[in-house]
Amino acid sequence: MVSDRQVRVLRKKRMEGKTLEAAAAAAGMSERTARTWQRGPLPSETKQARTWRTRPDPFAEVWTTEVEPLLVADKKGELEAKTIFEDLVRRM
Repeated sequence: MVSDRQVRVLRKKRMEGKTLEAAAAAAGMSERTARTWQRGPLPSETKQARTWRTRPDPFAEVWTTEVEPLLVADKKGELEAKTIFEDLVRRM
């Protein structure tokens, strides 16, 4: 996987007049990969956001019944996440 930093180095070296081979070596990528990333968006700009869950939500069953009431009752904002988690572990 190519990073944004590598692509920036590649493009900088090419602007300085380096050959594709030399710029690719300086950026730490193959010449073939460098050809792909010479122009266009950076790698981070080409990734699409994931819209699906990768695993089931472990708090789905208890969130609305047990966690939300604790958060609503905490008017001063002093409740910490670890305190809520310890309370859930204690109840289970």
